[in-house]
Amino acid sequence: MEKMTSADGQEKAGCIKNKSLMFILSVLLILILFFSVFFLSLLLNTSVVYNGVMIQNENVGGLTKEKLSEHLQNLYSKAFDNIFITFSAPQFEKTVMVSQMGIKIDIQAMVEKALSIGRQGNIIERLAKIARLRRNPETVELILDCSSEKYNEFLDDIRQNTYREIIPPNIIITDSQVTLCTGLPGLEVDEEKLQSDIINALKKFESSTIILPLLKREPPPVDVETTLEMLNKPPVNAEFVRTSGKTYEIKPHQMGLKLDRAKLMEIISYIENRESDDYEEIKLPVEFIAPEITEEDLRSRLFRDTLSTYTTYFSTNSINNYNRSINIKLAAESIDGTLLLPGEEFSFNKVVGPRTAERGYKTAHVFVAGQIRDGTGGGVCQVSTTLYNAVLRANLKVTERHNHMFTVGYVPLGHDAAVSYGYADLAFTNTTAYPLQINAKVTSNNALTFTIKSTNDYPGLKVKLATKTISTTPIKVIYIDDNTLPRGTETVLEKGMEGYVVDTYIRVYNGDTLIKEEKLHRSVYQMYPRKMLRGIAPTSEIIE
Repeated sequence: MEKMTSADGQEKAGCIKNKSLMFILSVLLILILFFSVFFLSLLLNTSVVYNGVMIQNENVGGLTKEKLSEHLQNLYSKAFDNIFITFSAPQFEKTVMVSQMGIKIDIQAMVEKALSIGRQGNIIERLAKIARLRRNPETVELILDCSSEKYNEFLDDIRQNTYREIIPPNIIITDSQVTLCTGLPGLEVDEEKLQSDIINALKKFESSTIILPLLKREPPPVDVETTLEMLNKPPVNAEFVRTSGKTYEIKPHQMGLKLDRAKLMEIISYIENRESDDYEEIKLPVEFIAPEITEEDLRSRLFRDTLSTYTTYFSTNSINNYNRSINIKLAAESIDGTLLLPGEEFSFNKVVGPRTAERGYKTAHVFVAGQIRDGTGGGVCQVSTTLYNAVLRANLKVTERHNHMFTVGYVPLGHDAAVSYGYADLAFTNTTAYPLQINAKVTSNNALTFTIKSTNDYPGLKVKLATKTISTTPIKVIYIDDNTLPRGTETVLEKGMEGYVVDTYIRVYNGDTLIKEEKLHRSVYQMYPRKMLRGIAPTSEIIE
């Protein structure tokens, strides 16, 4: 073997030394890496709050969840004692103790927040955050629990006391003035801003005042066209409105209005450019135009005058006449108070209706087929006749009238008006310019009176009736043999009535001047024979 030289030995020793150094370094690096991983594992998996997390200017790093919760409970146990907040708004102010508002400090949420700092993101992000906390501490802000029913009730009270409905512009029209009311903006609390203001105030842990944040809702602008349409219209006369055959009401008049567009635009320009939005009442330059007929005028004219009145009389001295009186009263009651509009026709049969026993009418004498018989409703013709005479004297136009078959004793010849339901009617038209009212009255002394009331624009006119007898038919006597009466004895069974042909005239006077004479009609009354009972029984022989 060759002998090792000194140079070779030195080289070998150096290699050994380098290997040892490399080994030591490797071991050291492994140890550093191990301890680094171990330290980082401890750091990242620790259960305490990281250093640099602040609450109320205090570093709570190093505290466990339980310890931090206990610490905060002690810190905030009396945080809101004797602290008041005053809530202020226009026309509203309220001061409350914070402890009575239903707000609590959410300690659990604050603990969770503190523990979450440095525990979000990946490992690099977490380590960076933990490292920064040492230089730039992070504060956990106060977290409040506002979910209680008591707090919601408190907020609702604030809402109700500060809320104001939008009041739109309005027009008020009185008898002599038109006022434009500008309206008011609506108000409501800005709840999001209020919540923020409450939290910021509570963070100070001292009494304070919060100016309530109110949101303004502007009212709609004045509608120019609608306003002009409303305040430019012609006057409307008061109107008579019949609500039934006998009742009515007065529809009030309406004043006409006139407003110039240019003047209205000046007022609207003022409203839009004024500095405040306070409520204001502005008198509008509206011209009032009176109608021709006001409600007061119409009421004063309505049924003001008696156009005519007429009375007939009846008797109740027998069963037949007593029944007639009942029928007269029923028919008169049906007509009493009847209203007739200008140009409207009155029908006796329509107003009175059928004369039946079911409606209370009694049996009395009637004229039928040339005979005097008993029939339901006898005597009603006296009602139609009395009304007819009142109608003629009121100078109304008669459109249907019939005379009786035979003469009647309660009015002069040619002045009667017979009716029969479904056959003969009495009809007339209101020829005045106003409504008329027909009033009927039956008195205790057996008088039937019709009064026609309306408005008489010609009080000087008077009506008179005249008749002319054209012919007369004498009563024919009819004898009826009666074997119960002695021969030579005569008894009147029915008196009979003469027959007539009569013309009736109407004369209209203005004062004492005759201005109209007209033949109304011709009445033809049949003769009703006198009926005599004649005895035919033989007389007893007289022995002296």
